[in-house]
Amino acid sequence: MKQNVTFGEIGNGELLELTNEEIRKMVADLRDPEKLAGSKRTITITITAAAPERRNAAKVSYGVTTKLGVREGGECQIFIGGTGEAVESALVPINQQKFDFTAVEREEN
Repeated sequence: MKQNVTFGEIGNGELLELTNEEIRKMVADLRDPEKLAGSKRTITITITAAAPERRNAAKVSYGVTTKLGVREGGECQIFIGGTGEAVESALVPINQQKFDFTAVEREEN
């Protein structure tokens, strides 16, 4: 009689595959230049088992969740007129080093 169950056997390998998929997502997220370099990523694997009184079997549930990195915030300016309405429709980022802007001239009416 087999005494040990391995990680790869839970759910006929489904838990292992779910974990591998979340690792792929995490690695892609680590490479995303839009995410903060120092932000942490977390993969949580949950396995819950409950046996009946006879303890001859167990109902097992499992899942994998991932918390990915955080996008860096920014700042912008909104130009507001005397009536309290925004007079500029475009929001201009204050830290323009992150963006490649080209000058846009306004059409004169």
